[in-house]
Amino acid sequence: MTYLKRYRIDFLIVLGFFVLPLLLFGDVTMGSKTMLPVDNLYQWAPWTAVSPTAVSSPQNPLITDLIIQNYAWKQFIRENISTPTQLLWNPYLFGGVPFLAAGQHGAYYPFSALFLILPLSKAYGWYVLSQLWLAGVLMFVYGRVLGMRRSSAALAGLVYQGGGYIVVSAAVFPMVIGAVVWLPLLLACIEKVTNGARNRARATWLWAGLGAVALGTQSWPGTLSLPFTPCW
Repeated sequence: MTYLKRYRIDFLIVLGFFVLPLLLFGDVTMGSKTMLPVDNLYQWAPWTAVSPTAVSSPQNPLITDLIIQNYAWKQFIRENISTPTQLLWNPYLFGGVPFLAAGQHGAYYPFSALFLILPLSKAYGWYVLSQLWLAGVLMFVYGRVLGMRRSSAALAGLVYQGGGYIVVSAAVFPMVIGAVVWLPLLLACIEKVTNGARNRARATWLWAGLGAVALGTQSWPGTLSLPFTPCW
């Protein structure tokens, strides 16, 4: 009971990191809207033939990749997940191209399970919500590792969670937001390892292992350039 009281404030902060993005993305998670820019499809055949008269031009043509590329990848995974060997090869591009080996699809990323469980029209909203929550939580952890007070670490988490790069990436690049949210945990592990090496703490190896997991997880969403950045 004492343990629960000790971390009650931390639990409320972690919960708060979930509630705030839910308010921002409530329409595309709990509501009837979707994050997919479906109206962008009306720019090309055969969708132009069934374009509603109200849709004269897309709301934002710059985020088309999400519907013509990422959505197609996720749909291909859903259709072939029961026979995983079918995911090795994508026959729908040119004369066929490797699929799983390409990596950018994000099929290996644990949070991509949302795209298998939920309808794709809703999965993108919940995926973004989960990543924004994770960004806030992991930055909070990093702040506490640096010795910040709870309030300061929570503020750092909110700033990172609502940062322009993350929020903008969430709109069109699920692979980017899925990688960048793990950076605070990686930095926290580096901080613990360097301090542990100085103090010869036994926990150094545990933090090193956790850092390796964080670095590896960064590569699963599909943006390999981001894991290479901290290594460099």
